[in-house]
Amino acid sequence: TARKARFVFLRSLLENHDDRIATAHHFDDKRETQIINLIRGTNRKGLSVLQNKNQIIRPLINKTKLEIYEYASKNNLEWVEDSTNQSDDYLRNRLRRNVMPTITDDKKLWTTIDNVDRINTQVDPLLEELAKNVLVNKNTIKRELYRRLPVLIRLNILQLIYTELLNE
Repeated sequence: TARKARFVFLRSLLENHDDRIATAHHFDDKRETQIINLIRGTNRKGLSVLQNKNQIIRPLINKTKLEIYEYASKNNLEWVEDSTNQSDDYLRNRLRRNVMPTITDDKKLWTTIDNVDRINTQVDPLLEELAKNVLVNKNTIKRELYRRLPVLIRLNILQLIYTELLNE
């Protein structure tokens, strides 16, 4: 809820369609989010997180937290660490402090997740295009075309419609 409210607020600050919101998400954030989503029983999209899309860019997404700290130290930059990061009261912190160090070097796990992520970047635009052909408008489907599609594609189209309606 807080994340959604934060982005609604940030989007309200944009003055035109060329403006962008830049977040400080880094590679470790992406990995943590992927694992949290797996724990919660995600679908394929839960492995394709923190992408640059729409008006949101993440210029640090390919840098690890360690690389960012090293850069900041080398260049005498100061940063603020949220004190709640030291608490195991939150799933992300427990994961970051207790689990991630044990799976960071698991090449098979990360190769699999990266492959799903890569496939999603190719599949999502195709599903969106397919959805456009099946939709009459945002909430009306061409029933016969829709019914001929495989169930998983129909579910993806419904998810796209649902997401679109939520973002209105």
